[in-house]
Amino acid sequence: MLCFSMVWLGFGARGSGSKLGRCLLIGLAFGAMMLAQESELANYPALPTEPKARLDRLLSLTEPLFATLPPAELLIRADEAVRLTETLGLPAKKVQALRSLGFAALSNKDFPRALETYFQARDLASSLGDQTACAQVEMDIGDVFQFCYADYPTALAYYRKGFQWGLVARSLHWQVLAQRRMGDIYTLLGEYPTATQHLKEALSLSQDTTEYRILMSRAAILVNLSQINIELEDMTQAELLLTQAQEIFARPGYYQEFGKSRVYIQWGHIHRHQKRYPEALQNYRLALEIRAKRTNVSEIASLWHLLGDTEREAGRPQEALVNLMKALEMRRSGGEALGIAESNLAIGLTFAQMQRPREALPFLLESLEASSKGGFNKERTQVYQALSSVHAALGDAQASLRYRNLFDEWKDRVQGSRVTAAVLGILNRYEKDQLDRELRLLRTHQSRTLRLVGIIGAILGLVILGLLLNLRRLKAWRAEHLQRRKEEWVEQLAQLDAMRLKLSELSESSELQEAPEDTEKPKYAASRLTEASAQRYIKRILLLYDEKRIYRDPDFTLDKLATSLNLSTTYLSQIFNQFLKQKFQDFTNAFRVKDVCQTLVDPANRDRSPLDLGFDAGFNSKTNYYRVFKQATGLTPIEYRSKNLKA
Repeated sequence: MLCFSMVWLGFGARGSGSKLGRCLLIGLAFGAMMLAQESELANYPALPTEPKARLDRLLSLTEPLFATLPPAELLIRADEAVRLTETLGLPAKKVQALRSLGFAALSNKDFPRALETYFQARDLASSLGDQTACAQVEMDIGDVFQFCYADYPTALAYYRKGFQWGLVARSLHWQVLAQRRMGDIYTLLGEYPTATQHLKEALSLSQDTTEYRILMSRAAILVNLSQINIELEDMTQAELLLTQAQEIFARPGYYQEFGKSRVYIQWGHIHRHQKRYPEALQNYRLALEIRAKRTNVSEIASLWHLLGDTEREAGRPQEALVNLMKALEMRRSGGEALGIAESNLAIGLTFAQMQRPREALPFLLESLEASSKGGFNKERTQVYQALSSVHAALGDAQASLRYRNLFDEWKDRVQGSRVTAAVLGILNRYEKDQLDRELRLLRTHQSRTLRLVGIIGAILGLVILGLLLNLRRLKAWRAEHLQRRKEEWVEQLAQLDAMRLKLSELSESSELQEAPEDTEKPKYAASRLTEASAQRYIKRILLLYDEKRIYRDPDFTLDKLATSLNLSTTYLSQIFNQFLKQKFQDFTNAFRVKDVCQTLVDPANRDRSPLDLGFDAGFNSKTNYYRVFKQATGLTPIEYRSKNLKA
């Protein structure tokens, strides 16, 4: 302001006698502006003037993994890096610069620009045939849809693409990360068996590597599996997995401090679930000390919120309010819609806990506004429930009933996606010819491998030619062999049927017990199966179940059992219905429950979850497993283990 005043005074001076003064004022003004500009740029890192060196320095400063610049400065530097790559004609570097620019846009909460930039990076990487870069950018796009728009189906689609490109590029890191991200989303959706499947696949991929970043991903996967076990009430397994993650995160490197804070937070979740509030609070505070050094406002606000929410659960509402207010202030400054909804809801619940409903009301209404605009259906439902209770405490029965009805209406709705019209426009613009681009890139990849295939084909050409010449003869021999085997089987089956019929006729007086005509089931009236034959088959069935444990096959069916016994399904159904007085599925499930009961109380299986033991016994559905087990024992698998586990 002073600078512009001096300029105005300089140009406004009149008369020749004031020329010197006018020039002096203007000079001082421009000098002051230059000094101000230099002082503003003093915080920027020193950059080379030579274009290539400057570009390399900019790329290192804006690298998403190591960037420490403030968001606004990061955006300026990343944008400059993109322009330099265009000037210098370096398309491979431009892909890297575009990824940095997308990250910078995310840091400035400009999500549509970030998404558009990532699509540009993907198109460029695709045209260059860079499979690793394609995997990276597909994962970046998936992260935007997961973390910024809560659009989980779209995020899953891009993570799957990232995994496929990781396979093409033979990049273990991107394969592991893609499986981990998919497991995270299924965990958020509450589909724990599917989430566990993806996370265990990621663990399997990462088990034989010593690469640092993959090891850190492995540790994060163990933390996520620990969280799933908390949800499944298996605290022993949750603590065991977290201990393994803690050992990996202890390795020195870039992620050591962040990993340590991640472990502290997870221990806090475990202790909070166990209502060990002092230990949970201590772990959250330790995590806060570490995360505060990273200057990530969102992370710090989340930890203040966790501290406040834990204090509220521990029955210390005054301390809870202090921490929750800090979290709310930080989230408001950062414009976090979901965080604002969460913290306002927690503050409202705390005031309600303190029997101060009038003070709770404005916070709950602000939470309702934020959750409604953002599409946060879970938080919105919780606010409706809280508002109903608060209005009931205020004596407003009509308002309480209205919010109770809204709660009943919304309680079964899943969290909604926050995709905007702008994002849909971006998707339509970049994805309409995506298939053609992918096919072109895959053809490019295939053309590179065709040369190697051609060389190998030339070496093996004579062998293949010989196989082709003998193919007809081999087919004829195989057909003849199969026909001969078929005739032998038909003949053997006919002999067996004849022997059964003869034995039934010889022992009809002693073995065949006919039911009275008025009580015999018409369904089996014409059956040739005798009781003696049925008893022999029952012995074979029990042998297969007791010794072979054939029921452990999750796809085990009546047809498979009939094949194992060399018996028709009609006779086998008659054996179960008429002689065993039990349905096939109930008979099989009884053996599976007995198997699970034995493995649950075996100390050797102490570290395995009840769900895994159920799947080992042949159950292929969590819901069916828990229902059948409780019907048979009166207890859930976890209750049965805690009651009967051997020391």
